[in-house]
Amino acid sequence: MNTTGQNTANVDTEGYSRQRTDTASSPLGGVVIRDTARLVDNFVSAQVRADTSDFSYHDTYHSLMTMSDSLLAEDSVSLTGYLNKTFSALQNANNDPTSSSLRELAYSSLNNLVSQYKTLSGLVKDQENLVDEQLSSSLTDVNAITTKISDLNSKILREEGLSSSSANELRDQQELLAKDLSKYLDINAQFNDKGLMTIQLMNGQPLVMDQNPTELKVIQNSLNPKRMDFVLSFGDYNVGLKTESLGGSVGGMVDFRSEFSEYADRTLGQHAIAIADAMNTQNAKGLDANGEFGRDLFSLGRIDIYSSKDNIQKLPNFSVRVSSGEASKITTDTYETQ
Repeated sequence: MNTTGQNTANVDTEGYSRQRTDTASSPLGGVVIRDTARLVDNFVSAQVRADTSDFSYHDTYHSLMTMSDSLLAEDSVSLTGYLNKTFSALQNANNDPTSSSLRELAYSSLNNLVSQYKTLSGLVKDQENLVDEQLSSSLTDVNAITTKISDLNSKILREEGLSSSSANELRDQQELLAKDLSKYLDINAQFNDKGLMTIQLMNGQPLVMDQNPTELKVIQNSLNPKRMDFVLSFGDYNVGLKTESLGGSVGGMVDFRSEFSEYADRTLGQHAIAIADAMNTQNAKGLDANGEFGRDLFSLGRIDIYSSKDNIQKLPNFSVRVSSGEASKITTDTYETQ
């Protein structure tokens, strides 16, 4: 009667698992209660977590891409319009090189083009900062959830050790927490020989080991301060976290940053360098009003070089520049020296 009443009262309670009380005949006559267990299909629970993670991943990725598209695809910020105006102004100045007004208009168009490259770069950077803030907040939530799951393992072990009945309500709480965790990451929840929940990422790296949770952290990449590395902290030491196929909202943000944000930033820079180099090279072939060869229309900024701590003393021996007329050979790859 107690089990039936509890099932009826909690029929709409989120995370509650229907319970069943088993009985057995007594040698003395009548029946005795054996146990009250949760009716849970582990396959269904795992599928719900997988679907939750998959939906959260694509929803996060889609929302970030939609935001980028709405920002970068606007006609007011599109490079196409600025490039067309710049080349049109240069062509007009070329048709009448003695006109100072046309030359000033061409100069103004070049300045506007440079400013627009900086504007677009700022938009991409702002999005990266937004994603970094969301990632930091999400990892705080992830660590809080794994800590709660670990604490519940301790409570379950203690409660079931003092009683012959299962800690059904505590296990329901764990299942609900595992589902919440799957919104952030694609996880695999299992139970060890003690019946305690353990959580691993799909690549096998642990988040909850029995009664000991790990901690997810982000640290700055030593070779690229703009990039953040993920690590699993085990207390005394950190282990690098594989970021492929993380799933969930965290995986969506990580993939957006690596597949679009970084690519967009590098492509924009590559495009700007190629345009500047091509126009400088072409302008150098012409003559000005004094009969002298043309000078550079654009100046390229300093190229930053990053080094690991072990090689920091070698950094002054390195310098990087773009050879005149060779900018088109630059790719969006990462360049490393050994």
